[in-house]
Amino acid sequence: MNRKDRLEARLALAMLPAGALMTFVSVIAFIIIMLLIFATIVQRPHAATILLVWCAAALVTAGVNIVKSIETMSAFDWRALIPVVALSVVITASYPGWWL
Repeated sequence: MNRKDRLEARLALAMLPAGALMTFVSVIAFIIIMLLIFATIVQRPHAATILLVWCAAALVTAGVNIVKSIETMSAFDWRALIPVVALSVVITASYPGWWL
């Protein structure tokens, strides 16, 4: 076993806790976004269409992240975590509250 293989093996073992953490964060984000959607619809349904569109996109992203995080835990492949982190960064950066 060379140095690259040992590093790959260590990264693979680290994916179980990393995948578990990302799954937990994605589930919490999913729940929070659902609550945000309900609160927005009840309080100001017509004035917050941009927020509701973002919430729908964030909800889909959280669902995809949950599935990908579970795949990361079961496959021990660190490359599956890259789209999860990238999607999370993109959806967080596009939050309308930052720029409206």
